[in-house]
Amino acid sequence: MQEMAGAIVAGLVLGIAGGTLHLLCTRLRAGLIVDGRNVWAALLFPVGLAFVGLAVWLGSRIAAEAAWASVLGLFAVRAAVLSSKPRHGAT
Repeated sequence: MQEMAGAIVAGLVLGIAGGTLHLLCTRLRAGLIVDGRNVWAALLFPVGLAFVGLAVWLGSRIAAEAAWASVLGLFAVRAAVLSSKPRHGAT
């Protein structure tokens, strides 16, 4: 039972890290697009998606429970971002 709990915690941490890195890439891409550097933004697109996939894949290497928990971690980051108030000046 302790091993399953450890796998779940590891999966949550991986999911939160993957979701955070994905959002960081998304924010960076938005800045590149505003600055007119569309080619760099297009090249960065798969990197953000790779962080999401990497989180789930690494979780699956630990245990099935960790893979599912990593997805929950990704959703937790998404829910936290959607529930936060927009910054001043953001549209």
